[in-house]
Amino acid sequence: CREIFFDKATPLVDVEECMRLMKTGCPQGTRLLDLRQLQRSLPVPTCTKPVLVLGGRDDAIVDLEALEETAKAHQVKPIVLEGVPHDAMLSSRWRSAAEAILSWLENQDFGTP
Repeated sequence: CREIFFDKATPLVDVEECMRLMKTGCPQGTRLLDLRQLQRSLPVPTCTKPVLVLGGRDDAIVDLEALEETAKAHQVKPIVLEGVPHDAMLSSRWRSAAEAILSWLENQDFGTP
């Protein structure tokens, strides 16, 4: 679990607590991600709204190739966070993800008055 979702710097007690919460929040036999269902929904239509494509270089689930393909499909540049795993907001480097999201939001024109 640590290798897939967290970074090495995340304290074991935090990893164990997150896993306990995930386990109690998911009923027995729940499929969190059904890849067959996901495949039926591909390709995803291009969004006409601003899209942020953000990922971690150390993501064991969504690799850099997938991140780049997603960015290309939406005609944007991906933001790659160094040393960040799949669950960026649960890792010890959560601040870099939060700052990247905030910076992106601050630089968008959402057409609000």
